[in-house]
Amino acid sequence: MATQAAGIEYSRVPGFDQDLFRCQPWRATLSIPACAGRWREAQVAKGERADELRLCRQCPTGAIHAGKPFIHRATVFGNNICPRCRRGTTRRMIANRVCISCFNRQGEVLRGENRKGTRPLKAASALHLVRIGVRLDPGSPGERMVEFTDIGTGPEELQYHVERVHEGVIEFCDPGEPGTSPAWQPAQVARTETRPALLVPS
Repeated sequence: MATQAAGIEYSRVPGFDQDLFRCQPWRATLSIPACAGRWREAQVAKGERADELRLCRQCPTGAIHAGKPFIHRATVFGNNICPRCRRGTTRRMIANRVCISCFNRQGEVLRGENRKGTRPLKAASALHLVRIGVRLDPGSPGERMVEFTDIGTGPEELQYHVERVHEGVIEFCDPGEPGTSPAWQPAQVARTETRPALLVPS
């Protein structure tokens, strides 16, 4: 039997052997299997299809209909937009952190010269060491706070990056005084999509 969600009013129509309900986000009448199918597809959809199913991706009702636990994800989770330049890319992100172009510009800043052999003054003035605090599972018994430190253009970039790769409820906070909590490198945070335990000190 299909899984029904509490607080949802279901109905049947003659000749159609499925429970129907009114989906408020889409303002449409759906069957439970149709809702469940859209929710499952939304969890793995990419590109334009992901945008089409954006309302399904974070729908707890869809998760219930699919018989799966609801996992909170930010609206930018898994997208292919660089946290630094905010441009979409069809190529891979370096360490799942920044696009290839931004990675190359950062390399020029660290080396002190670009391909022309001159100092990349514009890029150098934009990049600096940034620290943010990330509170994981706020309000739960397992709530914990970690520090994320990396080169970037500002805290908004690091926050966008964390939202892209981390599943679960997160909040951002003041990281506190330097040295009061562990610093985490971007590669460790980037892998939280599949192994969130890497955010927890061992």
